[in-house]
Amino acid sequence: MDAFPDLKVTMEHFWQGNDLLNMYYLWRLYGTNTGLGGTGQRVSIAGSEEWRISENWLITFSKGRFHEEDYKQQLEYGFEEVERRRELRKKSRVSS
Repeated sequence: MDAFPDLKVTMEHFWQGNDLLNMYYLWRLYGTNTGLGGTGQRVSIAGSEEWRISENWLITFSKGRFHEEDYKQQLEYGFEEVERRRELRKKSRVSS
């Protein structure tokens, strides 16, 4: 991805469904948005993939998910700032 020259994606968890033809993959993306027109902000986004596998082990269905609003906030403010604000909200709820 040109927008994230230092992009890293890690596998957080992987498992198969009971029928062995459904697979699930949890991932985390890390990177700095320094590509052309980038914000310069660091992001850390978690997501998931659901795959259906044919009997000859080809992916016949793939559906990916991630929290788009969190991603947009991180592009604007950076991962660290979004996390700092999240922690402040948690603390204000506990003290209320």
